[in-house]
Amino acid sequence: MNFRLTCCVLLLVCQLGLVGPRACSWAQEAPKTYKVVSPATYENVLDIIFQRDEGNRDYDIVLRFEPSNAPESQLYIKRTATKTQVLEYTSVNGNVYGKIDNILRNGGKEDAGEMAKQCQVRKRTLEVPTPRANEWWSSLPDAMAATVKLLQHRGAEAARGVGTIPIDGTDYRFWYDQVGSNIYARLMDQEISSREVTGEVELVRWMNNVRCDVEKLK
Repeated sequence: MNFRLTCCVLLLVCQLGLVGPRACSWAQEAPKTYKVVSPATYENVLDIIFQRDEGNRDYDIVLRFEPSNAPESQLYIKRTATKTQVLEYTSVNGNVYGKIDNILRNGGKEDAGEMAKQCQVRKRTLEVPTPRANEWWSSLPDAMAATVKLLQHRGAEAARGVGTIPIDGTDYRFWYDQVGSNIYARLMDQEISSREVTGEVELVRWMNNVRCDVEKLK
């Protein structure tokens, strides 16, 4: 109580100018603000550096990982009658969102094309061993079914006014294209890890399992 009273008295003295204008100049300064990058611009930058429009034409599955702090990455997965191939893109100069947000912080323009020029990526084309690829394809339907069931459960909880809403972690994006039909999902779940498969949602765990497998390929 004494501490709060002392603070209140000090604030009042500063506001009245009783200790001199220089000592209380901080009380008159407005907080510095700046515009943050919009979600649309961020996604546009990732589309450019990961070449999604070009790569998405020929691949069956596209997986995008948007961590809070770690580098973003994207995987294109293509299956043929004889092999499964992965095209991997990974940011090599840190977290893309943080980088382009700093551009705005320092007075730059919110231009996705120009911002993308400041980002560097590593590109790898890899062939997946058949046994490992078969595990991916065979486990995907169960992961998708379990995810729908979990989301239905969470929706029912939310209708009753309970439940958990993630506010931080990794944003996961999933595109699945088969014979002209496609499925898209965006999920927020636990942060990615290079040491283990993370996620409460089964589709997220499937994505992270694929990502970890790809990281081990040479």
